Amino acid sequence: MVINFQGLFTKKELIQAYKYHYLPTKLSKYFRIVIASLTIISFGLYSLLVYPERTLSDFGVIIPLIFILLLVFYPFFLPRINAKRLLKDTEFRFKISGSVNDQGVSIITENSKSEIKWELYLNYQQIDDLILVYQSKLSFNIFPKRFFQTNEDWGAFINYVRDNVPERKVGVGRRSS
Repeated sequence: MVINFQGLFTKKELIQAYKYHYLPTKLSKYFRIVIASLTIISFGLYSLLVYPERTLSDFGVIIPLIFILLLVFYPFFLPRINAKRLLKDTEFRFKISGSVNDQGVSIITENSKSEIKWELYLNYQQIDDLILVYQSKLSFNIFPKRFFQTNEDWGAFINYVRDNVPERKVGVGRRSS
């Protein structure tokens, strides 16, 4: 059975896909919070001990704090940054079409055609009306439900993916075991 799909990615879909792609593990989340807290506390203590006359309104204190906060919260901005970058890419502004069958997935754009066998996919993750199918830790294909003509096509696609690709359990694009 061949299932056809086509569509154009929206900013919302790309943000949602990257949001789940960059979803941190519990350990990395706690690690980031602990490192940020220790850095801010040690910077504050250093500032108070070395420069007791300074206050938080001093320019020399505010800049490092802003820098630390940017480092801590940068992962939260990554989905929007990547979605914006991809929407500027001419390849993502063209209609994407293709087909799915027993052998794998065919993806066609105005400038390229890719044939990807099921064996080349490491794992997948389903999020609401999106499926991310990983070729590596950082490379994945996004398949929105609206790219498929009917709910039956979407269901058949999900079955192909489930039958041929392991589900992603934890972490960024890691192979599940």
